[in-house]
Amino acid sequence: MRTEDFDKFLREYAHGWANDIRRVREAFRDLPHLYHEVRYEDLLKETERRLNAILTFLGVEQAPDLVQRIVIENTFRRLSGDREAGTEDRGSFYRKGVAGEWEKILPPRARQIFTDSSGDMLEELGYKTD
Repeated sequence: MRTEDFDKFLREYAHGWANDIRRVREAFRDLPHLYHEVRYEDLLKETERRLNAILTFLGVEQAPDLVQRIVIENTFRRLSGDREAGTEDRGSFYRKGVAGEWEKILPPRARQIFTDSSGDMLEELGYKTD
């Protein structure tokens, strides 16, 4: 793919991504009981706390054994076929199991295009912007 084609694709993707989030947030602005936003990074850092918040949002009675079972059954190792988090398999849906890898994979120019094209959404979501 030519550089200018990739740049165009990335601009359109970032713009669409940010607009999708804005549209969903707007659609549920007056219905907060029907919308719960979860960041992958937060789920990795505070797994049990975030799962408890999700269960509360869903109205599921909280039980420590349920949360533990969810955590155990959904580890990267288990889902990826016994790979350690950080071990990449580009052909797998469970590619690497590490948050923030996009910053290492995308070159600075592409990161800047994505940041510029997504408006303030990265910052709104708590992601650092260069």
